Amino acid sequence: MTMNKIYDNKWLTLLVALFLALTMFVFVKAERYNDNPISFFQNVSENSTETISNVPVHIKGNVQNYYITGLPETVDVELSGPANLIQQTLEAENFKVVTEDLEQLGPGQHYIKLRLDGISKELHYKLSPSSVNITIAELQTQTYPIEVRVNSDQLAPDYAVGNVSVNPQSVTLSGSGDKLQEISQVYVNVDIPSDASDSYTTSATVLIADSQGQMLDISADPKQVEVQVDIQSNTNTVPIQFEPVNGRADTDYEIEPLTTHNTVLSGDPASIHQLNRVTGYVDVSQVTKEEETQVDLELPQGVTSMEPAQVRVKVIPHRQSQASNPTAASNSPSTSAGRQRSQEARSSAGRQTAPSQEQDPST
Repeated sequence: MTMNKIYDNKWLTLLVALFLALTMFVFVKAERYNDNPISFFQNVSENSTETISNVPVHIKGNVQNYYITGLPETVDVELSGPANLIQQTLEAENFKVVTEDLEQLGPGQHYIKLRLDGISKELHYKLSPSSVNITIAELQTQTYPIEVRVNSDQLAPDYAVGNVSVNPQSVTLSGSGDKLQEISQVYVNVDIPSDASDSYTTSATVLIADSQGQMLDISADPKQVEVQVDIQSNTNTVPIQFEPVNGRADTDYEIEPLTTHNTVLSGDPASIHQLNRVTGYVDVSQVTKEEETQVDLELPQGVTSMEPAQVRVKVIPHRQSQASNPTAASNSPSTSAGRQRSQEARSSAGRQTAPSQEQDPST
């Protein structure tokens, strides 16, 4: 009879059911947090703090015709509040840091505050920095050629830098008028690795500096350019061609190298690789018979050194015969005398024929 009264009591039944439900809930949660039972009780109402670094700053307002300096690209955000809510906020990634409406501010210097949008009202935040001094100026643009500065200190000794090309060759710079007037250097730095032996291609950041080398707060488009550096051997082996000088016209000179037929050129790669031979001039003015002599090789333009720079050669003179050298024969004393006697004979014959023609009346 008593049990029936209990079942008939609606409120008592609801309380018992609620108690059983809470008991089951606690049991299940306790199973999940059996390693740290205290965390179960903290899970519902736990507050925590989370720091997010390098959150981008978004500009509010149309500022396409303005150039803004002093505004950081990113800030650090600290969120505090319920841990579950912070976790959901981070996973959703719907928040962002925004400025005041810069279009409404216009040109000049301004002190502005940054704010965080897109988070729950139950969360609190701190920005670092939370306010900044900025300058808004009329936007101006100029185009500048790009200088490539190559550092080849790590390059192997037998290699050197050849042609250097950059794509694009110029860059568009944007900034305030007074900053653009300070531009003195627009360049990229390229470090050649030690194992480079053919050509080296890399991407480099455009740097803008004043005459003192100080970096300027100016935007470059593009910010990155492609640089190609040709790596060439700074040596070139070429044959030696020997030529006699100051020789006799009636003598041929045979020149035979005794030490080497080639020499190794060192210097500017663009110059040495255009050469296909080196000429050694042999003075044969005093050579009348076979003899050996030392020849100094002349250093071609663009070549810093060559090895060897001296070559020992054998010179063999070959005297030409008069039959094989008509020029020499015609200039010899005997030939000249014969030519003179022949002319005198023809002249004498002419004088003897003239009187007989005058005595013939029929003619």
